[in-house]
Amino acid sequence: PKSDQAPVARYMAGQTALELGKYADAAKWTDEFLAEHKQHELTPYVLFVSAEAALLGDDAPKAAKVFDQLLKEFPQHPEANTWK
Repeated sequence: PKSDQAPVARYMAGQTALELGKYADAAKWTDEFLAEHKQHELTPYVLFVSAEAALLGDDAPKAAKVFDQLLKEFPQHPEANTWK
């Protein structure tokens, strides 16, 4: 967990879980990432995975909250228009 590669591994695990339709697992990995690496350069991507996992996992309120957080914290991000 303290390795330099831990943030990337958590992001990839969350992304893979999302792609496999394992939304609870995706949420677990993204939550762990955000608890440990909130200021990491991958944070907006991890937040997006978290929002997608919530949306696809039938948790629309959490998805809306995370998408709002993305827009608030990263308004100039190249993907910001897709988060609206």
